[in-house]
Amino acid sequence: MESPFSLSRRLIRGISYCDFLAKCSLALLSTSGPTTVTSPIQEDTTTNGSEASAESTRPGGFLADTVQELKLVVWPSRQQLFSESIAVILMVSLSAATIAAVSRFFGWASSQVFR
Repeated sequence: MESPFSLSRRLIRGISYCDFLAKCSLALLSTSGPTTVTSPIQEDTTTNGSEASAESTRPGGFLADTVQELKLVVWPSRQQLFSESIAVILMVSLSAATIAAVSRFFGWASSQVFR
């Protein structure tokens, strides 16, 4: 069975989300040993069962795969990080103010009704 990282790479490369979920569920439900999940992209699909099991049990394999995945991440620039952080802070503040205003209004309305 393939590692979750290689499956996520295929999702990024263009396999549809429904196909991805279907293939993952088939891989999880299969009880006949290691399987190969295929996709429209045929790279990485010709692995032996012994290679797949050796890859998943080697020491440090998860850490190596994690570092490999982090190299693929597109990190935001300083300006993009700053502007998006400001946008998030403003939207959270606006949402909190709206919820507080609605709560105060209903508190006032209920005090008027149940005097």
